[in-house]
Amino acid sequence: MQASPIKTVLERCDSASPAQNAVEPEQDTMDPTMEPPLELLSALGASTSATPEFGANVHDSVANLWTPILKKGLPSEEKDKLVKEYLPPGNCTLLQAPKLNAEISAAATDMVKGRDKKLLKFQQQLGVGTAAIGRGIDTLLKSNNKVLALTQISDGCRFLTDLHYLLSKDRIKLVSHGLEKNFLTVIQDAERDETLFGNSLSERIKASLAISKQSAQIKATTNQRAGINPMQSHITRPSQGNWSGPPRYPTNRGGAGRSAEVNNGSTTTPGLSTSCSNTIKSAQAVQATCSSTITQAVIQISTPNCDLSYIESFEMLEAINKLLDLGAISRCIPSHGQFISKTFLAPKPDGSKRVILNLKPLNKFVEKTHFKMEDYRTAVKLIPKGGYLATIDLKEAFLLVPITESDRKYLRFNFRDPISNKLITYEFNAMPYGLSVAPRVFTKIMKEVIAYLRKQGHKSVVYLDDMLCIGNNYDVCLTNVQETLRLLECLGFIVNYTKSLLTPSQKCKFLGFLYNTENLTLSLPPDKRHNIRKLIQKYSRLPRCTIRDYAQLIGVLIAACPAVRYGFLYTKILERQKFILLQQYNHNYEAKLNLPKCILDDLNWWLKNILTTSCPMRTIHHKKEIFTDASRTGWGAVCNEEKISGNWRTNELEHHINYLELLAAFLGLKSFASDEKNSTILLRIDNTTAISYINRMGGIQFPHLNDLTRSIWQWCEKRNIWLFASYVNTKENCADAESRKINPDTEWNLSDKAFGAIIQHFGYPEIDLFASRSNAKCKMFASWKQEPDSYTVDAFTINWQLKYFYAFPPFSLILKCLRKIIDDKATESTILSTTNLPWVSRDYPDSIHAPRHATRDTRLNASIPVGQHR
Repeated sequence: MQASPIKTVLERCDSASPAQNAVEPEQDTMDPTMEPPLELLSALGASTSATPEFGANVHDSVANLWTPILKKGLPSEEKDKLVKEYLPPGNCTLLQAPKLNAEISAAATDMVKGRDKKLLKFQQQLGVGTAAIGRGIDTLLKSNNKVLALTQISDGCRFLTDLHYLLSKDRIKLVSHGLEKNFLTVIQDAERDETLFGNSLSERIKASLAISKQSAQIKATTNQRAGINPMQSHITRPSQGNWSGPPRYPTNRGGAGRSAEVNNGSTTTPGLSTSCSNTIKSAQAVQATCSSTITQAVIQISTPNCDLSYIESFEMLEAINKLLDLGAISRCIPSHGQFISKTFLAPKPDGSKRVILNLKPLNKFVEKTHFKMEDYRTAVKLIPKGGYLATIDLKEAFLLVPITESDRKYLRFNFRDPISNKLITYEFNAMPYGLSVAPRVFTKIMKEVIAYLRKQGHKSVVYLDDMLCIGNNYDVCLTNVQETLRLLECLGFIVNYTKSLLTPSQKCKFLGFLYNTENLTLSLPPDKRHNIRKLIQKYSRLPRCTIRDYAQLIGVLIAACPAVRYGFLYTKILERQKFILLQQYNHNYEAKLNLPKCILDDLNWWLKNILTTSCPMRTIHHKKEIFTDASRTGWGAVCNEEKISGNWRTNELEHHINYLELLAAFLGLKSFASDEKNSTILLRIDNTTAISYINRMGGIQFPHLNDLTRSIWQWCEKRNIWLFASYVNTKENCADAESRKINPDTEWNLSDKAFGAIIQHFGYPEIDLFASRSNAKCKMFASWKQEPDSYTVDAFTINWQLKYFYAFPPFSLILKCLRKIIDDKATESTILSTTNLPWVSRDYPDSIHAPRHATRDTRLNASIPVGQHR
């Protein structure tokens, strides 16, 4: 079995001391204080010890300026300022880092381009630093302004020092590949000195192993208490139990006090006591899989500060006293291995404030497991038309879940009492908000509660501490509410009657949305609509903001999208800009930016629609089902056994097949749904990328795909059409054969050169009477069969006198065209390719010009190119 890197390093660190295996020196009668002769010393040879060599010391101010940068780097704002200030000199442009040639970039892999991009940034920074030093030298040569010159040289040195720091970080990433996860947690926050990971690495590794052993002992003890076989737990990897029963601390409110009612049987509902007991046992069994298992050695390099303003200190004191009254926290004595987290106050809807632990550093050491939660999507699937709804809100729900006593040292925080000015350490006895596993633990507990209710025939949805009770009529919903309240109080939960809606209604607010069962719509509450509108107005007028603030705006809009029809469509450009900005500023959310003008159209759409829009809860049925497909040959679509196909235009063949599949779906919609309104259409496609872009209303990675998807949905928005794309196997896609048809005989058209000559002589026509989408010379055209974007089908059914037209008909229709021109008294431009045909005569009607013949070397006809089958 291969030894872990941590253990190997420790073995080296704990190797035998130099005193061991040392040979005892022989006794010598020579006086040890006597200096050996010079010739004897020279006979020993020159020393080869590798002692570090340093130059003369720089001024202390310079050293103090450079050292923090070498350890932590320059702030991003200061770097951006220096980059703008010290541009490469005009007579030394090679200081600008050279870009990778487009030809090489196209052939290079993503990995190679990523490495080159990183080196490009380093090279650009080196150029800026050199330019700054050069500016200082230039100042000394041209003037006697030593202060300015020193400032410029110092700026250059600071920029180069920051490059030194960045290269150290890059080396850390390079050597960290392949190391075990436990070892990475030890070195991730290491501060460099003479060595890359610091001279104290050995001590940190020892501390890590010691805590790992302690954690393993705690886990073994917990498993024994839970009756778990240690060997079996090692195989199945159950999590460490953190709910061993009711809280061991006194409390006036909470799970322990209310759970006692179950044990005493103090309930008036027959059988409810037994049901509560079974539910409690099921919930307690969750500890084997839901507890916060510490999978790594928890190491805290430094303790966070607890600096608060005078007012914040008293607000924090008030919130802490509330938690003390609840028994959720208690004072403790600092101990070895504790983890201190920073605290802050979060406002609650009722105006009070809640103490929140910033557990991000601790969460890095906690095992995370994927789990599913119910939300608004579950609710809209269960709510019946005309049904009744009620909501139940639980108070301080997370604080009813106790934490194992041995694990509480990881949930500590410091607070300086503003009255006594003493630093006090507190620890959470109950599960705090902010712990990464808290939602999963509480969801698993509530899953047992909701399972019992559903077995009794009640329809309910639970999202953490919020519950939605559903009934087909008023009485059914009321019974659901009453039974749910009894069970929750029996289990020891605290119901927040102020925030709960216990009277069944057909309009109900749940998880930030308004549910209307009369018309089955989902909408935003009025206060939320106005708040979003104010936020959009603020950012529409704001010239600059941080990326974090910009991301917050996007988050608010996306959170509202389930109740805003077509809302997701008008967030993709905003998300794309955030994606670009984060790459540009190296994922620094505090960087400031000028709001791009390209987002204003989308923000204006939100301003126009946010106060009135709503969204149907679900689609009852699809009005039409359209199959579409694309190949390199062309596109095809089928709806109700009606088929249509066509070839690609020359410029469209340059696109990837994913783009063509999206375009085929758009053409299919235009062909079969142009007359539809207020309906839902099902698209059946065999390309998963096209399906994803349609159902998600776009994406941020590929702008050209997003632009096409945006056009599709805006076309649907004008008609109030809703789309849903579903996958169909290629073999079952009836549009596949249509997309591979080759119709070269029907796709002939006049060459661009010949058409240009016609335009010069006759002017630009309004309509092309004989064309298809792929060969039309005018934006408006008439097709001989159903075609997307066509003005009409069959040119002979319209009056040719109404528009100035261009016609290049098939030979078999030329006589019919001449008769149509005469009958409609129309003006036209047409091409006749030979004189040996029956319509060539000198007796022309006045409405027809004499034909103009092309010269022999003029290429009149051109066909539409088609690609190979794929």
